[in-house]
Amino acid sequence: MGASSSGLLDEAKISHIKGLVDSTVQSFSVFYRQQYLSAYCGHLHQEVEPKKEGRGLLLTHR
Repeated sequence: MGASSSGLLDEAKISHIKGLVDSTVQSFSVFYRQQYLSAYCGHLHQEVEPKKEGRGLLLTHR
């Protein structure tokens, strides 16, 4: 993939790659947290709210 040969990475390259990975993970984690919260709240809403034609998913009687 490029003109460079494979070999061991020096400390500068390692820290550069770590910085790129850390920033990517940080930016993705914010997005993931928002999406997870939204999906979880939607799931809770589906369980608690009764459906128009019947009951919700939670059992009210045994």
